[in-house]
Amino acid sequence: MTILFEGEISDGRVTEGKTDDLTETQKKPWPMMVNATMVNEGGLGGLMMWFDAPDGTSRSVAIEIDQGNIKMVVFRDSMECDAIVTVQTDGVHVRANHGSAASYLFNEHGVSAASSAPTPSYSEDDATPTPR
Repeated sequence: MTILFEGEISDGRVTEGKTDDLTETQKKPWPMMVNATMVNEGGLGGLMMWFDAPDGTSRSVAIEIDQGNIKMVVFRDSMECDAIVTVQTDGVHVRANHGSAASYLFNEHGVSAASSAPTPSYSEDDATPTPR
């Protein structure tokens, strides 16, 4: 595991000086660390972000590319994921990782029950995005 970053992150309102609606605990920074996963000659296989809440619990997010989509797997205080969020070309697919929980698709048309797993993005012809 390669550590890419260690630091702290705070509620954005703290950095903007707009903290009137935050409790003292909500104003506290969260220590965080970003790790690279599956590093090899082909590059990074993904990122793992770890956050330590002021109450002593932890949160983490694994980020990877999955069939042309950005996939985020989210965890609360354990290594069993709570939900999988997939950013697709046609919207954001959210699935809880608990039994037969429903999946939802969020896009410009609103929210709808997803009728299938996330859809792969990109055809073979456009599978490699142009660098910015």
